[in-house]
Amino acid sequence: MLPFYAKIISDNEVEMRANTQEVLDKEIEYAHNAGLDYWAFDYYHPSSKAAPYNYSRELYMKSTRKADINFCLLVFPGILGPIEEWPATIDTLVTAFNDPSYQKVLANRPLVYVFMVEGTEAYLGSKEKTKEGWGYLRNKAKDAGSGAPYIVA
Repeated sequence: MLPFYAKIISDNEVEMRANTQEVLDKEIEYAHNAGLDYWAFDYYHPSSKAAPYNYSRELYMKSTRKADINFCLLVFPGILGPIEEWPATIDTLVTAFNDPSYQKVLANRPLVYVFMVEGTEAYLGSKEKTKEGWGYLRNKAKDAGSGAPYIVA
């Protein structure tokens, strides 16, 4: 069994390119028809080695079917970028929160998943800086009108 985007080249060769606008639009259609409300994209800082994996979110943002399924972000403290860029990273996250397709929960709060939240302290440097860092995100989001993020760790 092959995925819908597979192309049979020959008896011994199959091409599977899932990183196209056409494929992502079809995935949105399937998710919508299956009753999904939203999906989560990993957020990779532009300077991280994993940054090329942002392509799915970038295709989603360009999709004409984007309104059919909401999105939210899954962040990982170790790939939020250099600590000096924390304010710019927060601005990027808050911009996403204000997108009309961003998933909101509990009194219209932007939903954010944090993977390995225990790494935040090491990333930010101390318990105090961790509290300050998440507070900075919360305050910037509220100031931008998107509400305090609902963080699931």
